[in-house]
Amino acid sequence: MASTYASTKSLFKMLVSYDQSQWRWRAGARNAIGLGIPLVVGPIVHEPIPAIAVTVGALVTGFASLNGTLRKRFRTMRTAMIWMGIATGIGTALGHYTTAIILLVLVSGFWGGLAVSLGLETMQIGILATTALIIFSAFPEPWPIAGEEALLVMLGSALQMALLWLFQKIEPSTTEEERGLLAVLDAMTRYLEAPGSSGDLDMALTLVKAEEQLNDSNLPIERWARLKSILDLLEAIRNDVLAVSLPDVASDLVQQEDRMRIIQRLQAIRRGLTMRMPAARTSGQRIDTTLAPSTRYVHLTTLLDTAVGFATGQPLWQETLRHPPTRFRHRLWPRLRANLTMKSQAFRHAIRLALTLALAVLLYRLLPLNRGYWVPITVLVILRPDFQATFGRGLARVVGTALGIILATGLLILAAPDRAHIVGVTLVVGFGLALYATLNVNYAIFSVFITAMVVVLLSFFEHAPVALTLEDRLLNTVVGSAIALGAYALWPTWQREQVPSVLAQWLIDEREYLRALTIPGKDVARARKAVRLSRTNTVAVVNQAALEPVRSRLDPVQLGKLMAALHHLTEILMTLEFTLPQALGNAEAKSRFLNAVPLWCNQLDQLAKAISKERDAEPSVTKSEDWHAIKDYWDITRRQLERDLLSMQRAQLWGGVPARFH
Repeated sequence: MASTYASTKSLFKMLVSYDQSQWRWRAGARNAIGLGIPLVVGPIVHEPIPAIAVTVGALVTGFASLNGTLRKRFRTMRTAMIWMGIATGIGTALGHYTTAIILLVLVSGFWGGLAVSLGLETMQIGILATTALIIFSAFPEPWPIAGEEALLVMLGSALQMALLWLFQKIEPSTTEEERGLLAVLDAMTRYLEAPGSSGDLDMALTLVKAEEQLNDSNLPIERWARLKSILDLLEAIRNDVLAVSLPDVASDLVQQEDRMRIIQRLQAIRRGLTMRMPAARTSGQRIDTTLAPSTRYVHLTTLLDTAVGFATGQPLWQETLRHPPTRFRHRLWPRLRANLTMKSQAFRHAIRLALTLALAVLLYRLLPLNRGYWVPITVLVILRPDFQATFGRGLARVVGTALGIILATGLLILAAPDRAHIVGVTLVVGFGLALYATLNVNYAIFSVFITAMVVVLLSFFEHAPVALTLEDRLLNTVVGSAIALGAYALWPTWQREQVPSVLAQWLIDEREYLRALTIPGKDVARARKAVRLSRTNTVAVVNQAALEPVRSRLDPVQLGKLMAALHHLTEILMTLEFTLPQALGNAEAKSRFLNAVPLWCNQLDQLAKAISKERDAEPSVTKSEDWHAIKDYWDITRRQLERDLLSMQRAQLWGGVPARFH
């Protein structure tokens, strides 16, 4: 009951909530220009209808230019251009053949669904390219004309790519790589102002994103090296920030005035990045970030001062320029191949989407539905891998589509007759600016503008009064929504099913991180980043699962205890990455600590196996040692680790009789 209430509340919240920080007016204006150019040029050269195909290509490719580094955006736009060209050409040529179109929709829908595993932009391209396939197949033409339309669509994609390149040259703005580092600095500032697990998770998320951006960058080598050096320092700074903020682990807690000094240094780094200081030549010796001048606080301030220097143009370390950023390659196929299994949520979603689309196309081709292609288009937009996105977007899509159809149809009626399409072109540019700007702000608002855009574009070559199309589109939207939501209800993909596997992976990565800290030669940085990724992935899956309207076998209270202990374990291990090389505490206590590491690794491994097999683990750690007189750093840390492990082992996630470790 509570779960259903939470799900319903979340659905309505998704409908009305918006994120002001996600407005993209600059990108919206650039892409709107790309939509308007062919519609203006077309009538001038007496080719108004072919100009629509160019605009469609520009419309879809514009979505690929909104997010990510410049290199990623151009790569995604190329993918959109190829996918759109193939879909348009084949769809237009084979539009008369229902069986062929159904097979094409099956293939395109499957890959569009699987593109979820590659990111939001690629998924959006897959959806819109399949949309183009459906729309163009509704207006079939002979092969020569189909080929021309495919080339025109690709021309629209090329136009948006040219505009992106031109705008970057004319008015260079803050790059995504720089925005990523600014987000890390902001997250650190928020954590220092109010320490807690949520703030630490926020730092982890921003570090993951910043690293992904720098690993997929085409910045000049000098600029890239400077940003990479600052990010490496921020990694170490984050560990020190945690160390001086944990009262039960840290030995040199900072006062409020010290926190303000740290925040001021973070702001100085921010100013240096936003002022785009010129890159200086490399010189000097790299400092060892694993060693501290005296205490963790002094070590932290040393790192901060070094980062401030790099951000304000001081020379870099020589080692930072050994490799160009282009050595990092973005490989799509391995990620797709890894998801070609029924265990993958993306794969199951791809199958469900493909089959549902095929059914929708078959229905609209067999039933007397005017403009029935709106049925599969609605399915494409609504159906998503998880419950929250499917039903939340479904509600937003129905509301947004209805408003968009009414808005566009009303404006076209008021503007009639518009034989020169002057009002139509103006509406396309205006709606284009609005839909790109609101894409990540609120989905219902975005749905209004994308629907209105499609209505106006179709009015260019739909030979019917616009007032007559209103009822058809509304009816087909309702039918498509019902099919999409019904398909999800028949074959749901619940995030709750992923919780055991992501928890187990987090535990395994914690084990490897702990092992890497104590075994010479292990890649500690890689292990730390794996923990960070597992941690953020687990939190996302658990949060989505909590909003599903089904009863989970997991005890939410016990799950909360387990994750709290895991969060704390992560924080302790990150402080250990700095403190292990230090001459802290009693040597004998440190030796006892290190000797216990294999046991802890084994316990983490057994706990991961128990959770992945959906059974509880009986506590197997009991300590008879009297902790009251313990004051040494290493004994205190050992107590914390064992306490967290015991908390995780006592968490009865599944209920019933606990199973023993084997």
